[in-house]
Amino acid sequence: LVAAANAASGQVTDGRSVVRPAGHGARRGRRTMAAPSSTPSVEEVRAATNLNVLRRIDGDIVSVLVSARHVVVYAYDEARGSWQKGDVEGSLFVVARRTVPHHCIVVLNRRGQHNLVENVSDANFRVHLQMPYLMYRNAQRRVTGLWFFSDDERDVVHAQLQAISQQLSAAPPTPASVRHQSAPP
Repeated sequence: LVAAANAASGQVTDGRSVVRPAGHGARRGRRTMAAPSSTPSVEEVRAATNLNVLRRIDGDIVSVLVSARHVVVYAYDEARGSWQKGDVEGSLFVVARRTVPHHCIVVLNRRGQHNLVENVSDANFRVHLQMPYLMYRNAQRRVTGLWFFSDDERDVVHAQLQAISQQLSAAPPTPASVRHQSAPP
């Protein structure tokens, strides 16, 4: 239908823009180009929205490196030798920051007001994949397990954390910090 309407009006299209011949909205002898459509995709809108939410929590976040739609956080109780389900579950983001620490895990908590923000830019940070969990030991030597709804997302997050760890082995260490922050009021 669009091609028929364009042909009837004398318009020619190259797939991205419409060229109108002289006499159709332009001065005689001149051709005009209509602006191409730049409607963002659903994924682009989602990514921009997520970045805005994350920046409300931490204004130093510059980008989201990878994300997972749903994770559940577990803490390892070394005294008991068992795992305890934590109070945090929701969307996970591995982010880049403009200040130290330069990389963090952020889990936006759907179950409460406290989000998990974990520094992964510390030389003592260790990550290990043990199906179906991604486990890590932070600078304070606490062991945390992350259960992912999606195995593919778990694998992508693991690969990103491994890449950050490899970068750190070639760079000087940064101060360790783990922060638990409340959601904005």
